[in-house]
Amino acid sequence: VLLDGKPITYVSKAKCLGVTIDSSLSWNDHVSSITKQFSIKVKKLYQMSFLPTKSLSNIYMQGILPSATYAISVWGNCSNSHLEHLNSLHIKAARFVYRIRKSIPDSQVLSIAGWKSFELMYRHNISCLTYKLYKNQLPGNLDYCKSTFRNQRVLRNNHRVDLPKFNKVSYKKSFSYRSAIIWNQLSNNCTNSPSLGEFKSKLNAEIENISFCDGAMRKRNDGFLYY
Repeated sequence: VLLDGKPITYVSKAKCLGVTIDSSLSWNDHVSSITKQFSIKVKKLYQMSFLPTKSLSNIYMQGILPSATYAISVWGNCSNSHLEHLNSLHIKAARFVYRIRKSIPDSQVLSIAGWKSFELMYRHNISCLTYKLYKNQLPGNLDYCKSTFRNQRVLRNNHRVDLPKFNKVSYKKSFSYRSAIIWNQLSNNCTNSPSLGEFKSKLNAEIENISFCDGAMRKRNDGFLYY
């Protein structure tokens, strides 16, 4: 392959806008890198134990966590083990910030702190991007995504969309496929929100019920959903 008459060198991975993309789209290199940096920053947080809880929470949520969740809508479909590793560091930070006893199980720590897990943050990010897509609020260079959203019009005011067809199972982990799955699981009350702020507020009440199941069909009051 030539670009301006010069051959393009093949590499196994490359960084684009802060995201390391590998040749198999496994995200192993990217997640390993952010996990290492995330771990270092969480340890730095431990050195600030003299600060009050509110200050520690602000430092973590505004200065540390965003670097670990950057572009999570792109790489969030990585393996469960990667997300679990990141989430374990997230839980350790919550224990430290809110002085949660070690006797409390890890499964309860984030709930006590009022924080979302990395899996929920991934679903939330995808949901918000999908809302912007549906409301035509995304930049023009992402217009190609709109082909995913074809109204089924099963019932009046039904905002369900068709799932895109695919030839490879790996496509089920793509944004195009998962965004449609998420949208179809949200209530009309949520998807009809007039603003992104109101959508986020309603989404918080439904986000834990959203899943990326496949090969299943269930019945809702407003029609059948395939996902």
